[in-house]
Amino acid sequence: MVSGANRRFTPGNLDVLHALLDSASAALSEARTEKPGRLQTRPLSCPGDSERAGILFTGNPHEAVPRRLLLDNRLTPLERNAWQVFRLLLNDDGLTSFPTYEQLRPYLASSPFKLASKESIAKALTALRMTRWLSLGGKVRDDVTGQMKGNIYLLHDEPVSIAEAMLLDAQYLELIGNGLGHANRSIQELAAQV
Repeated sequence: MVSGANRRFTPGNLDVLHALLDSASAALSEARTEKPGRLQTRPLSCPGDSERAGILFTGNPHEAVPRRLLLDNRLTPLERNAWQVFRLLLNDDGLTSFPTYEQLRPYLASSPFKLASKESIAKALTALRMTRWLSLGGKVRDDVTGQMKGNIYLLHDEPVSIAEAMLLDAQYLELIGNGLGHANRSIQELAAQV
């Protein structure tokens, strides 16, 4: 877990973060046994896929839900709920395999006994990345083939600055650019606002 007190990401302290991301990537590349009682989480991918992805929390571990998240008028209840689900799924070690869309569907549904659509989940993830509550910190690659196996996300207890987002997520500006032409109107508006 990255301490909230040291959380300002600058070019000078990015080496520490990159070492942490490399360590997380290595941990996710190995087969892991989950703790009993925890949701068996797998990567953000299609069901049956063998890729690995993970999430690291970069904030204050003692604050369950940041007040700023609940008051962020750029987010919908779906996106606020998605952030909270990611936070609650974190293991004690601060590194958790990222849940699949299928695993997220019951948690992000807008009606009881229903499942959220994959489009709704994708929209929530995109909005959290665009508003900088979530960053794509790195990619997990196969050591032998170099093939992409998954992503490592950083979950923040407050939105990082745009400069920090560009340091943490090399694809952040591309995400915003793609958002301007997105099929979902709210994503287009959010990208324009950013």
